[in-house]
Amino acid sequence: MSDDLDIEAWLSTLGFDLPEGRASARGALEAAGLTRPGKARMSTAKEERARGVLEGAFFLHCATPACIVAAAASGKVGVRTGQRPRCAHCGGSDNRRAEAALLAACQRTGVRRLVVVGGNVGAAVAIIFGILAIVSEPGVLTQGWLHLKLLFVLIILAVHYRLYQRIRALEEAPLNATRREFSVIHGLVSALLLGTLVLVFLKPF
Repeated sequence: MSDDLDIEAWLSTLGFDLPEGRASARGALEAAGLTRPGKARMSTAKEERARGVLEGAFFLHCATPACIVAAAASGKVGVRTGQRPRCAHCGGSDNRRAEAALLAACQRTGVRRLVVVGGNVGAAVAIIFGILAIVSEPGVLTQGWLHLKLLFVLIILAVHYRLYQRIRALEEAPLNATRREFSVIHGLVSALLLGTLVLVFLKPF
C-alpha cells in the first residue's frame, strides 16, 4: 500500500482540487490507461507518466480574467484551480498578475513599446531632500516660483495615486483599459515634470 497513491488526494496536490477539474483529470488518466473507473489508488510507478499526461492536456488557471484568457489561448484544456500558486499563468503572484494585466491592456490599446520606470523610491527620496532643503533655508518659501513648484508636485502625487488605483483595478478587468486614458495621464505627468524643471532652473518669479 505504501507504493500506492490516493488518486483524489494526489490530484488535489497538483492543483486539481475542484470537483470539475478533478473529474477531467481523472478522465484523462483513465483514457491513458493509468487507472480505471472506481479505482481509488494508483501505483507510484505510474506517477511520472501520469504527471506528463496531465501537464500535456491541461492548463491550470486561477479566477483572474487575464489567467482565464491565457488558458483559452494555451491550446490546452483550461481547468480552474482553487490553489493560486498552481496557476500556470500567474503562479499566485500579484506582480505576475499585474504584469499580465498590463500586457493585456497594451495589446488592447495598440501599445507596442513601453518604458517602465519605478518611481516610488525616487519620489520618496526627492520629497525628503526637498523638505530638508526648505528647513535648512526657510527663506526660500517667500519665492513665488517655489509655491507653484510645490503645487505641481502635489498634483503629480495625486496623479500617481490615481494611476496606482487604476492599475490595481485593471488586474481584475484588463480589457477596460483605453489608449486615450493612458495617453492623457502620460501627457499630464510629462507637462508637470517639464514645468517643475523650468521653475527650478529659471526661477522666473
